[in-house]
Amino acid sequence: MRLGIAVRIAFVAAVATVTMGLGCGEGALDGTGPTASSKSLSGTWSGPIIDLTMSLTLTESSGAVSGSGTMVQSGQSFTLSVSGTSDNGAFSLTIAEASHAPFTYSGTVQTSPSPIRMVGVGNGAGFNNEPITLTKQ
Repeated sequence: MRLGIAVRIAFVAAVATVTMGLGCGEGALDGTGPTASSKSLSGTWSGPIIDLTMSLTLTESSGAVSGSGTMVQSGQSFTLSVSGTSDNGAFSLTIAEASHAPFTYSGTVQTSPSPIRMVGVGNGAGFNNEPITLTKQ
């Protein structure tokens, strides 16, 4: 009989420990910590670059990023294709347009403070470490 009580007490103690650990409020389980999906590049992003506006629709799968988008300058729209890689929010993308040289956009996804943003620099096609911030839509 004593062994049964000891097992029950050990079980209750284990459940209490796990329950209290989940309720401590430190991390992704309580909704305050970043999750893997919050750093994903999948989705629609947009923002200004000098006198341009760029919008991208991206898909990320197993670290590979692909997508399309538009860049608008003085009312003229250019169609973009995007390819690249992402690892836990650190990304490197090649952005190409048929009549212009491609450029790279490298940086990180920032989740705090809100809103979620891609923050980095553009290089190539006339960009030289040009700051680019795109906001998730």
